[in-house]
Amino acid sequence: MRVSLSQQNKNYLNWLLKLAITAFIAWAIYKQLFAEDNIVEHYHELKDSFSKHWIWLLAITFVLMFANWSIEALKWQQVIKKVEPQNFFNSLKAVCIGVALGWFVPYRIGEFAGRVFFLKKINRYKGAAVTVVGSYSQIVATVGVGLLAFIIYNHTYLPNGHFIYSALALVALAVLIIMYFKLSAVKNVLFKIFTFKKLKNLVDLWDLFSFKELLKLLILSVLRYCTFALQFYLVFNIFGISMTFLDGFTIIGMIFLVQSIIPDFFLLKIGIRGSLAVFFTAVVTSNKLGAEIAPYLLWLINLIIPAIAGALFAYRIRFIK
Repeated sequence: MRVSLSQQNKNYLNWLLKLAITAFIAWAIYKQLFAEDNIVEHYHELKDSFSKHWIWLLAITFVLMFANWSIEALKWQQVIKKVEPQNFFNSLKAVCIGVALGWFVPYRIGEFAGRVFFLKKINRYKGAAVTVVGSYSQIVATVGVGLLAFIIYNHTYLPNGHFIYSALALVALAVLIIMYFKLSAVKNVLFKIFTFKKLKNLVDLWDLFSFKELLKLLILSVLRYCTFALQFYLVFNIFGISMTFLDGFTIIGMIFLVQSIIPDFFLLKIGIRGSLAVFFTAVVTSNKLGAEIAPYLLWLINLIIPAIAGALFAYRIRFIK
């Protein structure tokens, strides 16, 4: 027997969800800034190593944060027009709501849910299906650049770098790109191996993307990667960790590559990001504390403002209709 909620109960549930999102984000920000070992407590240890231009570097990093999420909004606008066209501002709001939900829902489920809740109820499953294409383009960009960084790292920093590893990286890069531009073929293979009858109609939406559209998405993803990598480079310099652009490309690329295979749950990844930064920057600096705090600061810059904005935008939508 199906029980339907009254409109009043739906209103109560919607407000409860919105308040829960706001409360959790407020708690998470407090916890990360004040309740644990973090950049606030380490300020006095780090200030002597700060670049004399740190204020300008920090300001540029904040500006790039807006560019970062604006590019992501453009990407989502491109994919979602296959289901329910949105203007840029609505796309940006949906992305911010996804960031807000992503704080406490692991494996990017929150990010997907936050965006599709912005759509009409009838289009939400379809919206999730096409959103996968945009996310996959970012994975291709991140892993692809990371594989190129690995090749440089293999021959520059590893004393016994083997050619075979670089060759395998090139093969993996080629396969990754081919799979991206042959989504229809990948989909058909998956349906032959597994039974996804209920999902078939949704995944068939991938066929709507032409080569030109996939290329555009990939270019936007690479541009977003470059924006984020530049932010990382600037934050390293804030803490007095200087490196050449080639070193930065290689080290940051390796950090992103390894990070991309870690389960996407922010409480787990924060500490690991710092450990990865310490490990890979060891070839250019002995400033372990600065290297550990740099990705933490970047994480705060890129997520706090969008998450707060997303929580505010969430008050304008109905999660339960």
